[in-house]
Amino acid sequence: MVPPEATPDVPDTLYHYCGVGSFYAILTSKKIWVSHARFMNDYSEQTWFLEKARKRLAELSKGEDKPFIEPLIKHFDEMGSTPYVCCFSREGDLLSQWRAYADDGAGFALGFETKSLEEIGRTYLPTDNTQLWEVIYEDEDQTRHLDHYIQKYLQAVKVDGRPTDPGRTALFAIWILAAICKNRGFREEQEFRFVGMVPHHPSSRYEDSRSRGPALETQFRVTERGVVPFFPLPFPEGAVKEIVLGPDNHARKYDEALKAFLLASGYDVGGIKISLSETTYHSNRTSKDPTHQIWVI
Repeated sequence: MVPPEATPDVPDTLYHYCGVGSFYAILTSKKIWVSHARFMNDYSEQTWFLEKARKRLAELSKGEDKPFIEPLIKHFDEMGSTPYVCCFSREGDLLSQWRAYADDGAGFALGFETKSLEEIGRTYLPTDNTQLWEVIYEDEDQTRHLDHYIQKYLQAVKVDGRPTDPGRTALFAIWILAAICKNRGFREEQEFRFVGMVPHHPSSRYEDSRSRGPALETQFRVTERGVVPFFPLPFPEGAVKEIVLGPDNHARKYDEALKAFLLASGYDVGGIKISLSETTYHSNRTSKDPTHQIWVI
C-alpha cells in the first residue's frame, strides 16, 4: 500500500521526543518501541478517521454503488491486523513536543536517520505492511486519500473483475489511514509515523512468513494509559545522528556526562551532533516520565 501522492520532502532526520527514562532505555537497549496505536496520547486515535470512513461509505451506499459498498460496511470491523506505530517529528525543537512528550522540557529529542528507520521496517516487520508515513491533518486531504482507495476498490470489482479480494485490500488501506490521520489541532507537531500492521495474535510471539527478519517478542510497558503492548525494534548505533537537549534539560550544563554515557553505550560520540533547544521554557513541575516496567510473555 502506498499513498496517492509520495511525500516530496521527507527529511533526512526525524526526531523522537522522549523523557529521560525513555532516552536511557532506548539508547542502552538500542531499540525503538512500536506500540499499539490505540494507546497514543490523542484520545480519538484511530476512531477519528474510522468514523469519517464509516460516514463516507454510508453516503456512497445510497447511490448506484450500493451493491458494492454494502460488503465494505458489513465487514468494516473485521480486520485481522492492528496498527502499531512509533512517532517522530519533522522538527527537533518544538515547544509543544517538549511539553507533551519530553518530561515537560527536561527530556531529549533523538534524531534518527530516516533511511535507517526504513531499513528497520524492512528487516523486522512484513515488508508490504510497513511504511514511514507523514501524518495527514487537513480534512480535505484525509477525504482525498479515503476516496482514492474506495475508487480503486470500485474499479477492481466493477471494471477489472479481479478474482482476488479487493474489499479486504480497501479495508486494510482504510485502517492504515486511520493510524496516520489526526485532528488538525495536532498539526503543529509535524509528525511522521512508522506504521506496521501486525496480525492479531494470542501467543507471545509475532511471526509472519513474509517477514525477512527474526520473530519479535510481544512486550508490555506500564504508562498512565494502562498496560501498553509493543514491539522493540533493534537499530544500529549509527542510526542516531543527533541528540537535542530540551530547554529544561539538566545535561545542558553537564554535557560531558552525556558524552561519557554515549561512549559507554557503544556510540560514536564524534558522529552524533549534540544540540541545545533554543526554546526559552522552564517548568516548575516534577518529572512525569513513567517507570519503564517491561513484562515479557
